[in-house]
Amino acid sequence: MSDIMRWTQKDGYWCMPLDPGEREFVWFGDLGKPIGREFWVVMVSARVRFSSEDPARDLRSAWRAQRFIHPGIAVQLIDGQKRYETVRDAPALEAWCDATFHVESDALSSDDLFKNHIRVAGPQVTCHWIPATSQIALVTSHWRLDAYGATWILSSLLESLGNSSPDPPTFNGEEVKNLAVSFDEALALPNKWDPSWEQRALDLQAKEFEGGPGIALLPSYPNVLPGGTDRVEIVLSEEETSALRTAARQLGFTITSVLHASMIAETVLGNPDSPATRYMTFGLFDMRKYCKPPSNGPGDAATFRMHWQAINVEARASWNELARSLQDLYHQSWDWRIDDGIFLRHPYINAGHAMRTSLPPDTPQPAEPVLNSLGIIDSNLIQHQYGAVEVEHVSYNNSILSKQTVTEVFTWGGSMHISANFNEAFYTKDFMECFLLSMKDNAFRNLGISAGMEKGSKGI
Repeated sequence: MSDIMRWTQKDGYWCMPLDPGEREFVWFGDLGKPIGREFWVVMVSARVRFSSEDPARDLRSAWRAQRFIHPGIAVQLIDGQKRYETVRDAPALEAWCDATFHVESDALSSDDLFKNHIRVAGPQVTCHWIPATSQIALVTSHWRLDAYGATWILSSLLESLGNSSPDPPTFNGEEVKNLAVSFDEALALPNKWDPSWEQRALDLQAKEFEGGPGIALLPSYPNVLPGGTDRVEIVLSEEETSALRTAARQLGFTITSVLHASMIAETVLGNPDSPATRYMTFGLFDMRKYCKPPSNGPGDAATFRMHWQAINVEARASWNELARSLQDLYHQSWDWRIDDGIFLRHPYINAGHAMRTSLPPDTPQPAEPVLNSLGIIDSNLIQHQYGAVEVEHVSYNNSILSKQTVTEVFTWGGSMHISANFNEAFYTKDFMECFLLSMKDNAFRNLGISAGMEKGSKGI
């Protein structure tokens, strides 16, 4: 592997090259440029309750503090590099707040904001206050933040809003010590290279397209341009969530593997005449638990710490076979001291980019459902209470410009939330809600959980 990348001070700013994963998501985002949109914009939002004579003023003050706690929210992409400029003085700080803090008086909710008002992310992370629903939302290009990091920054913002009087800013540039280190440095990877890794990465990447095209969620799609991204959510009761987790563990599975297996099974049931034999997508991995302190915690929130690997399985395999293969995939170790798979990350991503950019123009667009599991978010990402601020609900949005759907799974307050993001040009909310409910019922059926339990309810 190449030398570890680090922040370098230039004339008036700090810079660092993009990591291969960041660079790939810049490319993904740019796919929407021809239609004036951005692919994979990320938003995390919280509905809150707190008493304030001027909520927007107080929230802006808390957001101002994040500029020094998490300076990565102000990192910009310039000339293919990440660039950060320190805060020179109070007017510069207020100008930054003016550019990145917005009161969304016309938005009906965070979902409405995302679907109808945001077509591209700003050059820096932006914070949005939605008075109609008392929601706070953070919006960013995906190359800069993943869902875990965005949630941690939202948590830090709520901490500043509810529990602390922000320290007066100091304009000495010391906030640069809070810039996140590079991915490879966070993983503490030794600077070594095995020539066999290049070929192994190529072989692994080649599996992504073997036997394709993969099965789609629908038999056919309208030939139209993508529209806005919509979202539906179902919420399992605490009883259902506990039963699901217990039954999965008894079979040696996690909820992630169980729900992904049921997602595949329901895709096949909903498109039974498809000639496709494979389910082809990618598995998503948060790499923070493999990072050295403090990069494994919220102090390094403002960066991209996600990896992915191709999933290519027989779509019509038995449910148990699907769950077992997904369990093996999701629970492989990325610790370089145990397995050398993490050393394939650079050549694997580069090989994937080369393959994607060389596909024939008539290659079918991916149209499979994708799953991302965030775990129990109120155990390590965000709390229910920050002093006088109560968090009532958390949601995640991703801008989807393809026929794919992205489903976020997380537990909050003991209840599991299953939330699907999809493009309104290709799916309806009723269809996606039915698909989520059928996915949940499929998991219960295959785990032998009583069908008489209380049904999952719709979210907000």
